[in-house]
Amino acid sequence: MYSLNVQLNMCRVQIGGDIRQESKELIIKYGDDFSKIRLLDANNEEEYLTAKDKFRLVFVMSSACGTCKRQLETVEKFEKFYSQYLDVSIVWEDKIADESILKQNKIEEDSNYKLGIDRISTMTPTALIVNPDNKVIFVSTEMENIADKLNQLDGVSKETVRNNVCQYFQEKNKTSKQELIYFALKGCQDCDAADNVIFNDDELMKKYEITKIFDSGSYGEEEEVDIDNIYLSIFDIDWYPSFLLIDKESGHKLIGETGVQQLKSILMNDN
Repeated sequence: MYSLNVQLNMCRVQIGGDIRQESKELIIKYGDDFSKIRLLDANNEEEYLTAKDKFRLVFVMSSACGTCKRQLETVEKFEKFYSQYLDVSIVWEDKIADESILKQNKIEEDSNYKLGIDRISTMTPTALIVNPDNKVIFVSTEMENIADKLNQLDGVSKETVRNNVCQYFQEKNKTSKQELIYFALKGCQDCDAADNVIFNDDELMKKYEITKIFDSGSYGEEEEVDIDNIYLSIFDIDWYPSFLLIDKESGHKLIGETGVQQLKSILMNDN
């Protein structure tokens, strides 16, 4: 067993302790029974979360934490990509975020709770994974580790998760075209060369609905960013640029390392 005690450049909060009446604090650690943690829902009613027949991904956040606001942008993705395998909840250290913030990030109010005890000793944001027996099996403040851990859980099919990602883009873009999800790295010369091929070619632009997603290091600089390397983990991306082709009839295909000279031919001839 171990308690979480890390020093990172994140939002520091003091949430900690066992469930003792006098301290009103709880230290989250591996193996704890999460169902014994007293929470309050949006109506201030007491609730104890159970994992039931799925895993549960829990984000511990604080409304005053800037890093947490960034993390909220990933909640919808985890919910949709891993819908068959887990439920997602947010536990707020101080108060539940404003309704406008939740709506902006497409987060249901009933998945949000605040602590019914004073504190939990860690940093925010912190991610917990709770198994169907309500035991905490993962505790981390390193958000980029979440998708890797989820993909390793018993019963999780990465191919099913990939299909969920494709469905997510189809629902989001609502296009009759084939979809091209273009994974790019800021400052990558091969990506710049791919830009010249793709965005200056009428045939490719006519064939595909294109979504360009930059690496996580581009957060705050680009409109679409792979926060916490979720796509990188799900599709095992090891090269930039990489391309995910999505077709309603034939499914999906990932194109990795490819010479720029062959790129148009590959994209035009793919079925």
